[in-house]
Amino acid sequence: MKRMLSIVIIFGLLLSFQINSFGGSTEVIEKFINEHKDTLRVQSVDITPRVACPGTDITIKVEVKGNSSYITSLLFTFRSPSGITTREVILKKGEQNDIYTGVFKVGDKDERGKWKMEYAYNNYISPVDNKERQDIFWMPTRSTNELWLKALRTKFVPDPDQVNFIIISGSLNDLQLYNIDNNGWGYINKAGEVYIEPKYVFASDFFDGLALIATSDNKWGYIDKSGQEVIKPQFEQANNFSEGYAVVESNKKFGFINTKGDIVIDMTYDFAGPFSGGVACVKVGKKSGYIDKTGKVIVPLIYDNASNLSEGLIAVKSNGKWGYIDKAGKSIIKCSFETASEFSEGLAAIQVSGKWGYIDKFGKLVIPAIYDFTADFSEGLAAVSINKKLGYIDKTGKVIIQPQYDLPFPKDYSDFHEGMALVGTNDKWVFIDKNNNLYSKVKFNTVLAPYNRGMALVATDEKIGYVNKRGEFVWSRDRKK
Repeated sequence: MKRMLSIVIIFGLLLSFQINSFGGSTEVIEKFINEHKDTLRVQSVDITPRVACPGTDITIKVEVKGNSSYITSLLFTFRSPSGITTREVILKKGEQNDIYTGVFKVGDKDERGKWKMEYAYNNYISPVDNKERQDIFWMPTRSTNELWLKALRTKFVPDPDQVNFIIISGSLNDLQLYNIDNNGWGYINKAGEVYIEPKYVFASDFFDGLALIATSDNKWGYIDKSGQEVIKPQFEQANNFSEGYAVVESNKKFGFINTKGDIVIDMTYDFAGPFSGGVACVKVGKKSGYIDKTGKVIVPLIYDNASNLSEGLIAVKSNGKWGYIDKAGKSIIKCSFETASEFSEGLAAIQVSGKWGYIDKFGKLVIPAIYDFTADFSEGLAAVSINKKLGYIDKTGKVIIQPQYDLPFPKDYSDFHEGMALVGTNDKWVFIDKNNNLYSKVKFNTVLAPYNRGMALVATDEKIGYVNKRGEFVWSRDRKK
């Protein structure tokens, strides 16, 4: 019995020494933040505990410099023998102004769900500031038991091949929030945790730091990322912010407000579009033109229809035909097309004799009008269809992915976003990459929003929710709700 007790005590001492010497000193994170306060916009930092073992919660508390009306995350990139690892720590604002707190776990899990890690003892020249450093920190590569045995065999002398673990970058980022409809609209963070409780009739994505929300009495306003209603719900209709201005409606007339909620352009228009490139489309009666941010008319209201400014040009309709003008109102491509879209990546889709092709900014037809449907170019490719089948071409008109898929709805969901595009097959929807490979084997009944900031909103037979790029649900709810 005494011998067994001695073994336990020795093993406990070994564990304690391992954790404190090699297991997980959090000092390296605090040191990095303190040495790069200006870049990270951090005033001070406090990290607990000082040492940690696999699976331990580490709490980071930072005081942010300047205006902290936004919520942020802290992103670290590590290099270790196991490769490059990125950790995003979600920071939530506390009761004290400018203080944010985030929690993350040390290490990673192996295929059996066990927490794993390996030590690193570093004596190196930092690529960040060219200073010599010596740090001890965790890295997620081997199981804890293997680490203890290795440390015992080597008498705690690190393997020279395993000493290249360093923090190579860090940044303080805007927190990514995703709108959800769960008996009311609210928001989750990237981890799938509810961040702003669902309580609105509608809630949009965030633009210029604010999100559009609607209340049960059909009034529209805006919240920030803390959930505070910074512009009280009061408008009959409203749109997302763009270039610091948002279109709002009152008494069936449209005007513009700034991010403080001040009316900066009076509500005198029958229609108004978002600002793009410093100009916005407005309409009085049946005629459209453009104003600048002072409200001055810079393109007379003489057109039957008009698009937003895109890549320096505006698609306009006159006498039943479409063409293009610049933001000063000068005609660049005469009105001769049945329909015309906005320019994207140097090309615009136009319709001639019922078929679609693409022109360049000189009005030259560079891809013949032979398609039944075309989408905008995105990430170098555009979706096109012939005989109700969808494929992809490049900007020379070369077919990259043969027409073989069903068209998604809305059709612009077929654009590539973050390397993926939505296509239909056998009454299901899947994401493909630019080589026509399935991005994941998961098939969806419906896709409510394509990939944006690493997540897509999808639906299966049983549930609706957000999936990551591996096709795994990060957040979901029962579809019957």
